[in-house]
Amino acid sequence: MIAITKEMRTLLDLIQEYSVLSDAKTLAGGILPLKDEERWAELKAFYELLMEQQGLHPHPACRFTAADIRKTVTTRNRLRVSTDLEIVVARDGTVERAKVDNLSCGGVLLFCDTAFEKGNSLTLHLANISRGAGTIATDSEVVWSADRGDSEITFRYKLGIRFLSLQEPEREKLDSFVVDCLENKLLSLGRDTLDPEFLRREQITL
Repeated sequence: MIAITKEMRTLLDLIQEYSVLSDAKTLAGGILPLKDEERWAELKAFYELLMEQQGLHPHPACRFTAADIRKTVTTRNRLRVSTDLEIVVARDGTVERAKVDNLSCGGVLLFCDTAFEKGNSLTLHLANISRGAGTIATDSEVVWSADRGDSEITFRYKLGIRFLSLQEPEREKLDSFVVDCLENKLLSLGRDTLDPEFLRREQITL
């Protein structure tokens, strides 16, 4: 089993453990040892609950600064955060709007109206990623594509997109976006949202 400390004390520790296990799962081709798989599934449920939170809660379960998050959640390169960013996608001189469902420093889950194919090269124009950053243009590649099957909906096609050849300034802006999203989601999480038994088992005091 992957060696990860069980002495969890804050929700940031849980996010870090989930991120480490998710990285390991990706590198192992999606298959972990049984105990790690069970732990990953448990933490995934917690993380997805966190990502569902909207708006700032009057009594958040916890408060962490961006510095706290950077210090504890160190494995952030593939950690995806939920977002509702609308962006511009460019290919072969044509442009269209698209919606980002989630984002990491490595890529995005995208909804758009064009059935781009696996291997297609795209340029994503990401705006409002960080304060004063303007628009970031990132060369990207379609990793997978799926048709949601309803011709009446906007953004019918679902795409997994990988960023290509990010420069360090762009990577730092994307990382700051991930950290800011985590900070806001945690401030949106109410104390009564989390299962008390889960908190007791994880040895977390809010």
